[in-house]
Amino acid sequence: MASRKRSLDLVEGSAAIEATRPASAERRQPGTLTPSEVLRRARANVEHIGLCLVQGEVAEVRNHRNGHLFFKLLDLDDRSAGLPCVLWARDVKRLGFTIEDGLAVVLDGKVGLNDYASVQLTVREVQLVGQGAHELAFRQLKERLEKEGLFAPERKRKPPFLPRAVGLVTSKQGAAINDVLVRLFERFPAMPVLVAPTLVQGEAAPAEIAAALTRLDGSGRVDVILLVRGGGAREDLLAFDDERVARAIVACRVPVIAGVGHEDDVTIADLVADLRAATPTHAAELAVPRLAELRRTLDERVRRMHGRATHALTGRRMQTQALTRRLEQAAARRRKGHADRVRALEARLRALAPGRVLREQGARLAKLEARLRRAIESATQARAQRLSLLAARLEAMSPLTVLGRGYAIATRVDDGRVLTVARDAPPATEIEVRLAHGSLRARVHGEHDRDEPAR
Repeated sequence: MASRKRSLDLVEGSAAIEATRPASAERRQPGTLTPSEVLRRARANVEHIGLCLVQGEVAEVRNHRNGHLFFKLLDLDDRSAGLPCVLWARDVKRLGFTIEDGLAVVLDGKVGLNDYASVQLTVREVQLVGQGAHELAFRQLKERLEKEGLFAPERKRKPPFLPRAVGLVTSKQGAAINDVLVRLFERFPAMPVLVAPTLVQGEAAPAEIAAALTRLDGSGRVDVILLVRGGGAREDLLAFDDERVARAIVACRVPVIAGVGHEDDVTIADLVADLRAATPTHAAELAVPRLAELRRTLDERVRRMHGRATHALTGRRMQTQALTRRLEQAAARRRKGHADRVRALEARLRALAPGRVLREQGARLAKLEARLRRAIESATQARAQRLSLLAARLEAMSPLTVLGRGYAIATRVDDGRVLTVARDAPPATEIEVRLAHGSLRARVHGEHDRDEPAR
């Protein structure tokens, strides 16, 4: 009856559509429909199905540039039957996993007819069959991050042996914070701890955890960060499988130790962290050493160093003593060698008789001195004799000697020219006559003597 009633409703709807057709339809042959009328009737029949749940296998997934997702849902019994489906971008973002070929799903959506006259299911919710959505999202995110190399051991850093301070990201209401703090202070009572409280469960948790990690890392006050959460159901750990948390861990400049859940629980945060701890308490143990063990180790090393130093000093003292003896022996041998050499030199000096040699050299020098003195005297006498001879010759040639014999030298006053002929002093010429003693001035008068020597 329901089917008949639905058919009757559709027929009545079609009749209503025909009643409102335009006047131009009168030109059509009786009993014919327009394409738009066919589409409206088909859409009305299809949309009458309304909301429904459809199960099948995903195939031919296509991503639109606007973020929409188009795919087909194949019939599990008849692979040739495929229902076109669309998942709008806003609903794609809410999935938490990626739709891919081969997934067995149950789709919650509304059947309609698209503009290409094809039946299409507009999907609102996607439920996985045989595999949970979280497991699929975990696998897909793990594969993607692993391809990026974020799980690679060579990317991860070793936490410092003794950090200046420890950062802690966890819930302030959970038991994990108490367990971690107790273990930290038990191992190293004076260790500074900086806590960044955050949600660890629920939709808002991933963003809060990522922000807490960024704040602690950016503070510059910690050398290692612990990201911890106590145990619980697998669904309680979903925040630690979020990509935002994974990216925040990778972006940290200081090493991150993850201790989430129990030892068997493995999250994405565990995989990207620099070090994974089995439990929150184990994370605290990996972060700081035991102070008591450090002191024991230090004391032991001090004792060992003291023993080594004592042993080394003893060895050096023995070596010094041995070297001292060797030096003393070498010095004694050297002194003996020097003494022997001095005695040999003394013997040679005695053999050479320095006094006799000095006397012989003195006598030789005396002879040389006498010879030198005689040579100087002889040379001096010879020089004196020659000087006397030259003086006598010079005296004989001196004009003064000639003047002394009654001769005179006449010169013109105006130019000092010596007069040798009379015509060089015409009348009225002033002359000066040089005598042996003194001189006379005169003026020439009268005629010159005609008798002049021929030129």
